[in-house]
Amino acid sequence: MRRPPHPRSRAPRAALALATFAALACDQQAATPPPPLTLTAERTQLQADGLDATTLIATVPGAPGGVVVAFSSSGGLLSSSAAVPDEDGSARVTLTADTEDALLGRPDKPVTVRATVVWDVNLEDTATAELSFVTPTSGAPSLHLTADPPAALADGASVITLTLGARRLPAGSSVALSTSAGALSADSVVVADDGAGGTSATFTLQAPAAPAEAIVTAREPSGVSATALVRFVADGEAQFDLTGTFAQLSPARVKMTAGTLTPNPQCVVAPAIIRVQMVQEGDHVVADWQTCFVTLAPVISIVGEVTNTAPPAFTDAIPLVHAEFALSGTALGAAFDPPPSVVISGAELADPEGESLPSSEDDERVRDSDGDGNPGVTVVNSVGGEQNITFRNRGDTRGVIESGNRIVGADVGSMSALPESSVLGVGNNFLPEFESVPSVFEVVRVDGRDGAPDLDTNGDGEVDCDEIVDAQTFIFSIAAPETPLDCAGVP
Repeated sequence: MRRPPHPRSRAPRAALALATFAALACDQQAATPPPPLTLTAERTQLQADGLDATTLIATVPGAPGGVVVAFSSSGGLLSSSAAVPDEDGSARVTLTADTEDALLGRPDKPVTVRATVVWDVNLEDTATAELSFVTPTSGAPSLHLTADPPAALADGASVITLTLGARRLPAGSSVALSTSAGALSADSVVVADDGAGGTSATFTLQAPAAPAEAIVTAREPSGVSATALVRFVADGEAQFDLTGTFAQLSPARVKMTAGTLTPNPQCVVAPAIIRVQMVQEGDHVVADWQTCFVTLAPVISIVGEVTNTAPPAFTDAIPLVHAEFALSGTALGAAFDPPPSVVISGAELADPEGESLPSSEDDERVRDSDGDGNPGVTVVNSVGGEQNITFRNRGDTRGVIESGNRIVGADVGSMSALPESSVLGVGNNFLPEFESVPSVFEVVRVDGRDGAPDLDTNGDGEVDCDEIVDAQTFIFSIAAPETPLDCAGVP
């Protein structure tokens, strides 16, 4: 599976500038830089038809023998995950576009292809190329149908609005409508230009007088169809079901203060992505949060921009968070308020919340959580190279259940995250003070139930972290509040 640079959030809300300044305590000796790596694509726009393809060329001028270029992509299918440069220093692979289903109803999908050369255990070079998969200009029409809200009381009066979106279906075309329950406002609709390269139409569904799950179907003349499920429930019954697999985006915001920062203080956004498994019974939820991707935000210090890279082993070492909690109710709009969480990696503390993190590898509380043979967990600093650290993150979220497919905390303050790290050795005096800044979050269903996108692209029966990370551009709609680097206006 493809695994881009990692992220994650909430329950385990782990992201952020870790041991950024520890490198300032180290005397780095200049080394002869390796040949620069570049990556280009013969074409940067491909039709999402599962057939269109382009060649990616990674070039390492004067590359010594034995060099291998590794390739990964956030979309599409690569002909190979690695290639050996030819005598001109060029390594080639082919990228074939996804099918239109991967666009999730949108006109295009940005894709990042990454080439990496590992020179030694402490040094690697990476280059990227940006491409896009676009809606095919030929072929059968595609339809997409959504309901707002997706549930209501079975009272014979409540009205649901449905929106039909279409691609390659000309304006003026008639689309037939049907439902298994309730009453539609019409048995067909005519689509109009939506101003975004497609066509669309809206219609309504009136609730039946008895509980039912209405399957609404839209079918265009050639036979292509789309469906949406609307749940009509008795008064007092749950209007949503959270059982299934979700993805969570938590754009954590952090304020850092240190004399080594320019400006000081400095605010950063560190998005994190999590896989969430939930089981709901009435107003009771049992959930597990698994970290999928951690962003280690770059910062500006007295030595210039400093970045940290979290290897996959770092993300995998973040503990799973398990929680059981009650919802505020079972009607749409109920509060989703899991208990606050604390995750620790690289150490085992008797008091996870209040105990200080170890700062020496000789501390008996230190653990090799990422299993690389070194104490703590390892990150790669752009100035100091590999660093062994311990990490803790305190997180909390409170959102609103919009449907069984989406939970959102759109008000600033719906999410908070407070990261803390400690370098095992020199450098702790250079670490900044961290302060949590209020943020937002979003949780969306990704298992295909109730009209949600099904991200199980490899067909193994479950949606994993790689599949969620690959689709992050399309499944999330929330964005972090404006966060100036100098923290101007940030509370």
